[in-house]
Amino acid sequence: MGRGRHNPGPLLAALAATAAAATAVLAARRAATRRRAQPAAAGTPSTTTTSTMRPRHLAPRTPPRTPVDAPPLSPSGLPAPAEAPPTLRAEPEAEAAAEEAEPEAVAADEAEPEAETPAIAEAAPHQPPTPTVGAGPPRHLAPGARPGRALVGVLVAIGIVVVLGAGAMVVAGAGSGETGAPAPRIDSITTEAPTTTTTTMPASPQDAFAGAASRLEAAGTFAYRGSVSASDVSAVRPSLWLAVDLTVAGEASLAGGLVHEVAVADNGRATETVVVGTDVWGRSARTRDALAEAGYEGIPELSKPEPATKGAAGLAAWLAAVEEPQAAGVDPQGRRQYRGTLPAAALGPTERGRRAVDAEVVLTLDRTGQPAHVDITTVPGGPPLHLAFDLTALGAPVTIEPPTQPEQPT
Repeated sequence: MGRGRHNPGPLLAALAATAAAATAVLAARRAATRRRAQPAAAGTPSTTTTSTMRPRHLAPRTPPRTPVDAPPLSPSGLPAPAEAPPTLRAEPEAEAAAEEAEPEAVAADEAEPEAETPAIAEAAPHQPPTPTVGAGPPRHLAPGARPGRALVGVLVAIGIVVVLGAGAMVVAGAGSGETGAPAPRIDSITTEAPTTTTTTMPASPQDAFAGAASRLEAAGTFAYRGSVSASDVSAVRPSLWLAVDLTVAGEASLAGGLVHEVAVADNGRATETVVVGTDVWGRSARTRDALAEAGYEGIPELSKPEPATKGAAGLAAWLAAVEEPQAAGVDPQGRRQYRGTLPAAALGPTERGRRAVDAEVVLTLDRTGQPAHVDITTVPGGPPLHLAFDLTALGAPVTIEPPTQPEQPT
């Protein structure tokens, strides 16, 4: 399921709006703070300065009392009566009444003089200075500064989170390798299983050998390539004698018992064999390329009525005759293998003048159940024979004809 690239347009627009709002709030807060910090108008005198103010968390100081000299003593040794405290200035209405009563007060003073008493100075209550508009606590202590800055900090933090989220989404969308692909809806996602080769399992080892034989017969033709090790020529290995160990490549058609094979020895010499029914022809040369210049010759000792099929044309019958089949695990390529015994009567003699012996057969099937490889090895004590064929091109057209001018041996 592919991943679509995220569309960052709406998210980037929201980011821009958030940044603009944060900038506007910050500007408004700064303007308000500057207005609070501006001094008073030029026509309004300031009664105090910041330097003479005491911090608000300290109690106001009371000015010290003015010491007063002790009153003089009277001749009797007692302090003289104190003079009346100075009269405070009254309000304008009270001043008019005081002026009318002043002559009477003067007359009374002249009529009844009293001894003067020293005045005792009383300290006026402390009046805190009235701050001016321009004076006030430092800007960092101004009320309202901290809430405003906290709000701006919150908006800036939100903007940073939005930026990081947008960047992560854009990077994730770019890594998907798709451009302009809309993200699929969750309710519309479908899962498709990858296409794989179906593995066909035979029901049993016996079915494996019987099925391989049936597939070869149904195909009718096949090609093979591999190696041969034999102590002699025979109906199992019809050809001119060349060597014990050979590399072979050929093709077979089961319908007419047709076989065409080229074998090459380790020294480079080669033979070419044609089998048509029960008749066998062959030719040899120093190299494989030189075979085309050599003529065929018949091989009478191998051209006998029995067996009816010779060489690789009898492979399907050999597989069908296997007994005691059993599973043999898998080969290095993971293909299933099966093992069984090919009776001597089904295989036939593999060396002239010696009786036939049983052989062990190992069959390898590909993942579709087609026969892919066959090994045939005679049991110990009999004439040595080992065939190892890779089977390919099942059902491919094959044209095998007898030589036009075969040369008979003299």
